[in-house]
Amino acid sequence: MTRMEVEQHRAEKEMPFAMVFSKEELQEQKRKLRKQGLSVRNSLSMEYRTEADEQILNRLLNMRAYQRAELILTYVNYQSEVDTKGLIRHSLAVGKRVAVPKVTDRQGQMEFYEIGGLSDLVKGYQGIEEPAAMDKQPVCLWEEEKRLVEKEKDRNMLMILPGAVFDMHGNRIGYGGGFYDRYLQQNACEKLRTAAVGYDVQIVKEIPAEMHDYQVEQVVTERREMERILKN
Repeated sequence: MTRMEVEQHRAEKEMPFAMVFSKEELQEQKRKLRKQGLSVRNSLSMEYRTEADEQILNRLLNMRAYQRAELILTYVNYQSEVDTKGLIRHSLAVGKRVAVPKVTDRQGQMEFYEIGGLSDLVKGYQGIEEPAAMDKQPVCLWEEEKRLVEKEKDRNMLMILPGAVFDMHGNRIGYGGGFYDRYLQQNACEKLRTAAVGYDVQIVKEIPAEMHDYQVEQVVTERREMERILKN
C-alpha cells in the first residue's frame, strides 16, 4: 500500500460502529476487525513501513512516559508489526532497563524477562523472538513499583503493546490469544504506563470492547499520539 492509498483508506474507515452486540456478535465483530486490521497492515509497502517505523520511534522517544521510564517492557516485532528493535537498542544505550515477553506455558501465560541486548533473543513461540535463558527470574512489576516509589515519585515503567486494531478510547484488538490482557490484569500497577503502537491505517473509530479487555493509555502511530478518551 502506497502513501496515497493509505490516505484513501483512512478517509474510508472513519465510520462509527453500532455498539450493541450480543457476546457472539461481539466476538464476530472483533474477528472481522482483526482480519481487516492485519490485512491492511500487511498490505503496506516495506518502504512505507520503514519510514513509519522511524516516525513512531521518534514519537515514543519524545513521550514523557518514555523519558521518565526506568524500565521498558516491549514486544519484539514479528512479520509486519511496527519495529521495536530500534527502541530496544536506544533504550539500552541510554541506560534504561529493557524486558521482553516470553510465553511460559501452553495455557497462555506470559512473563517479561530482562535482556542485555538483541543477541539474548532466540526464536520461540510461533517463531517470535524471545529471551533465551530461563535461569533468570521474570520481572515482578510490584517489586519494581515498590522500588520506584521508594526512589523517586516521578519515575515509572512503560509497556509497549502490539495489536491488529486500535481506537481513540485505548481499546485494542490483539491476535486472539489474550496474552497482554491477561498479563496486565494480573499485574496491575499504578507506576506502569501503557502505549500501543501501530500504523495509522489500523485506527478505527470505535472497537466493541468486553469487560476483560484492557485499555491502554496511549496509542502511537506514525501520524499522531492519542491519549485515551474516556467515555461518558
